[in-house]
Amino acid sequence: MRGPQVMAGYLDDGGPSPIDAQGWLSTGDVGLLDEDGRLFLVDRIDDVFTCDGHLVSPTGVERVIAADPRVADCAVVAWPDAEHGAVAWAGIVLCGPPGAARHTARTLEAIVRDANGRLAPGERIHRAQALDAVPRTRTGKPERQALRESVRARAAAEAGA
Repeated sequence: MRGPQVMAGYLDDGGPSPIDAQGWLSTGDVGLLDEDGRLFLVDRIDDVFTCDGHLVSPTGVERVIAADPRVADCAVVAWPDAEHGAVAWAGIVLCGPPGAARHTARTLEAIVRDANGRLAPGERIHRAQALDAVPRTRTGKPERQALRESVRARAAAEAGA
């Protein structure tokens, strides 16, 4: 963001300025401009990952998964992958009580298959796990840092096995 309304910096910060030499403030947001010049904020730069050289927005993948009537909630983060750089890992809360018949591996596989049919190749879900709940921040957003830490630990355990 740039303009007269942008701050000059942080008070008594002492660290590097959040404003670059051209006057741009890095907010950490990822946005798109449509053909009419309207800006749409679509994700946070810390959440976006690269798969096969393409930037992947977890929020975009979540929208596709959440459109499935069998899904109560979901969150997507990057899973480290030697071949692709990173791939989409989806934590999915299925509709109905945990342990119900609809909470089968086959249901999860069907949801992933259906979502992958509507996603671009780099966005496709490579790993999924049924969750009882998606951890959320106080503002209701997925707690991606906690999910990333869990995924990294799981990936490290698999690599060591």
